[in-house]
Amino acid sequence: MKKKIGLLLLPLTFATLVGCGGKSDDGPSEDTSKITINFWHTFGDKAETALEKKIAAFTDLVKKNEDVDVEVKLSYQGAYSDMPKKVMTGIASGDMPNIAIAYADHVADYMYFEGDQAGKYVVNFDKFLKDPDLTFGTDKYLGDTEKESDMIKSYMDEGRQMPREGTYLIPLMKSTEIMCYNLDAVKVAMKYAHPEVPTDKVKEFMRDITWEDLLDIADAAYKHKSEISSTLEYPIYYDSDSNLFITDLFQNGVGYSSIGSDGVGVIDFAEPNELAKAKALVQDLKDARDAHLLTTKGCEGTYASNNFKEGKTIFSIGSTGGTGYTIPPAGVFDVAFARVPTLGSSKTCYVSQGPSLCFLNDTTLSEAKNEATLKYAWKLVKYLTSKQVNVSLCVSGSEGYSPVRESCYTTETYSDFLENGEAYAEAAKVTQNDIAGKYLNTAVFTGSATLRTVVGSLVTRVLNGEVSIDKGFETAINDANKDIR
Repeated sequence: MKKKIGLLLLPLTFATLVGCGGKSDDGPSEDTSKITINFWHTFGDKAETALEKKIAAFTDLVKKNEDVDVEVKLSYQGAYSDMPKKVMTGIASGDMPNIAIAYADHVADYMYFEGDQAGKYVVNFDKFLKDPDLTFGTDKYLGDTEKESDMIKSYMDEGRQMPREGTYLIPLMKSTEIMCYNLDAVKVAMKYAHPEVPTDKVKEFMRDITWEDLLDIADAAYKHKSEISSTLEYPIYYDSDSNLFITDLFQNGVGYSSIGSDGVGVIDFAEPNELAKAKALVQDLKDARDAHLLTTKGCEGTYASNNFKEGKTIFSIGSTGGTGYTIPPAGVFDVAFARVPTLGSSKTCYVSQGPSLCFLNDTTLSEAKNEATLKYAWKLVKYLTSKQVNVSLCVSGSEGYSPVRESCYTTETYSDFLENGEAYAEAAKVTQNDIAGKYLNTAVFTGSATLRTVVGSLVTRVLNGEVSIDKGFETAINDANKDIR
């Protein structure tokens, strides 16, 4: 769907000088009571609209309580994968964001882009977190009442696993991978794959199935598709080829990546012993694709959601942040959710994803103006991650994201959501009860974003029969090493 660039423009008035204040190098004291924040994002229409409303409330609160005029320009930049190139192009041209949606891998590349001027662009959030006047819990009028300790630790840790010490990401909303399935179709397949399971116990059985169980059910579904859907093509549809590869390695105890003693990234699965294991895992995926049991977004070129609603697949594995896109119109078929079956027996772990935020220094501004801009950008982040606002964004302003504060989950708003949120709530319960806390973290270094991309391409090309497994791995490793520093 073509997406417009959305701008939230608020009336600006002159007010007394407040905030960070300061002078440019060669001019008089600057007016830091009028702030413009450029916020680059990747959200769809629903989340963008919800964000615009919260930002409007934020700017009103700041004007009323601090007499500072803040204008926030929201600019849609495409998918997560589009953001890094646009940010680095913006840095080079001077047209850059103050706030950007980012993954940890993206920030590592921005740091490398700084060369020997560490901190020139990428902002260390510790400057706010360690400031007693600015840290979490200091702007009560913004609903900023809880300390940093209330933020979910694993989400905060993601922003601290960087090539340099500090905190470089703040979580906004988070997601993980979940399995959405056509309950009606699965009940039919279960009569052949597991006839011992009563129909009314299917959902309970699905909660703890293995990957082998899933393949058995998929095989039964495909062989008896005349009873399920004449349009069924591949019973299992995995949205992220990269996540499939990385999760498969982690869950089978095979190395993915690490950072060497010299600070340079290492491709662990390129080591001889690990390489043989990794190839065997990809061969298993290839066998499943050849048997018409499994496909991926890379292979098909589209997300699973539409295929799921059209009966072309019955298991849609993708981000909880996209739950809403998967739900069919009422009455078409019953939908249920479960954790993604573990691909291996070594470790149960899942990819943590979803929007986090990084800050960038605007080098086109004076030091005083840049600091004032970042100060109010930080206040905006504290507002958006405050307990009530964050819950609202997640339960009614997204397609299935999870809040980032522990206290969010004890609010009346969230309790009502779990009770009455229907499909969204069912997905959230699975996330909380069966997945939360079982997240994997990959090493972050210059080139780790490229590595993530090339392993996804490896899976796509091998499953599609475009290259042999040996050639696919050789190409992926060579391509990744070109960017690893």
